[in-house]
Amino acid sequence: MSWLFGIRRSDPSLPGDDQIGGPPLGSGDVTPPSETGGSGDRLTVSDKSRKTMEAYRFDSSALERAAQAARELERSKHAKEALDLSKLQEMTKQQEMQAKIKEYEASIESAKVE
Repeated sequence: MSWLFGIRRSDPSLPGDDQIGGPPLGSGDVTPPSETGGSGDRLTVSDKSRKTMEAYRFDSSALERAAQAARELERSKHAKEALDLSKLQEMTKQQEMQAKIKEYEASIESAKVE
């Protein structure tokens, strides 16, 4: 996360991403179930916190690309046509899905009759 604070990686006096916020991933203190006598489903505190933090990880690169594409599209003189086209594509997909649903319902009804 050094990029977030404008810190360069080349400065060796600053801690790296792996040194901030606790031990690096994979260094958890897990005892095999055979040694603890338990079923093996118990996690240590470091494993619990690591699994909790994994839920909060977010890669924003896709979101940034989408935002950039949206900005470029807004600046385009064909923005309205592109929006209309995407609306038509969405309506077409919805109609196709409705047709498939009706097909499935018809096949279920015919299976019930047989």
